[in-house]
Amino acid sequence: MQRFICLKVLNFSNCELVTRIPDVSGLPNLEKLSFRDCEKLSKIHESVGFLDKLRYLDAFHCKNLKTFPPIILTSLKQLNLSHCSTLESFPEILGKMENLTELRIIGSPIKELPSSIQNLNRLRKLELQICGMVQLPSSIAMFSQLGLMCVSRCEGLWLSKQDISEEWETKSSKTEFLILSYCNLSDDFLPIGLTWFANVKDLDLSGNNFTILHACIKECHFLRNLKLDDCVLIREITVIPCKLETLSAKRCKSLKYIDLTEECQSLRELILDDCIYLREIEGVLPNLDHFSAKNCTLLTSQCASLLVNQVPLLIPVLFYLINMLSCIHNFMLIIMVFSLQIVDAIMYQADWLMECFGIRENTYITLNGSMLFIGFYHPHSNLL
Repeated sequence: MQRFICLKVLNFSNCELVTRIPDVSGLPNLEKLSFRDCEKLSKIHESVGFLDKLRYLDAFHCKNLKTFPPIILTSLKQLNLSHCSTLESFPEILGKMENLTELRIIGSPIKELPSSIQNLNRLRKLELQICGMVQLPSSIAMFSQLGLMCVSRCEGLWLSKQDISEEWETKSSKTEFLILSYCNLSDDFLPIGLTWFANVKDLDLSGNNFTILHACIKECHFLRNLKLDDCVLIREITVIPCKLETLSAKRCKSLKYIDLTEECQSLRELILDDCIYLREIEGVLPNLDHFSAKNCTLLTSQCASLLVNQVPLLIPVLFYLINMLSCIHNFMLIIMVFSLQIVDAIMYQADWLMECFGIRENTYITLNGSMLFIGFYHPHSNLL
């Protein structure tokens, strides 16, 4: 290799017969190294981990690669270890690697991120998807620039408390956008995990297996948006952070009770579609802009009134007008509707509002495009 001392790019991609990467210490100027789609590759020489000028390292879809040598690649900007279907460990990082700002691994059954991952101290984005059982080290809380962390559709996720110093116990990650979705998280995870990520602003816990939303969620004082979609075992939601603006809990098929009586002044959007066993929602939400509970057929009319109390005054006034006009045998109101919020409110609450305002049975409400038709007809009249 020494005769190629000036070589900057070495590409073995799609080489079906390559089984190992040889000693590359004689290529000190190498900037790009790719062995993408080398399906028979099983061994990488340790010298690959010491290429000071290497900027791009691509090992995508190396199906027989089980281990990766330790690395200290101070110039590295991109590392691709996705779809290495037998790679179970992430390489040890022997020193600071400040140029790597994004790390994305998909479809590789990596079981553990080493504590040395803290040497990626400029990491801003970390994604692990479809990666088997994953253990996160406590050092994950020490990242100062990690803005987004996504762990999704892994077989499981657990947190290691080994070697946690008192200093680490009092610190939280600076991560603002956190996705821990479809990872089979149980009730035991949240008390530790949310402590580590107490500064989060957007949190997605969709598709997990916890049965309650743990009270420690209130310690996430900066949390604005929370997703709990497809958490099919969650039975109740009784605590939310005081500054939460959006709560989505779609298709939570075991959810029966929501208590929003405490500190919900900031909540503006509440989405509960297809929570088919949801019966009760308690609380007054003065700033709610959008409420959706499609197919929540067991909600009582009292709970449904939650929506009516939040939508513009036009709606109760409108139904009062209908009540007054219903003394006439036949009438029709045609209203141009410009707000989808008002449309949803009217269509969702029509039956309940009619009952509240004492409107007679023969009143009907239909929607066609942006035209809202509201009318009353006498059963023996042919005028309408």
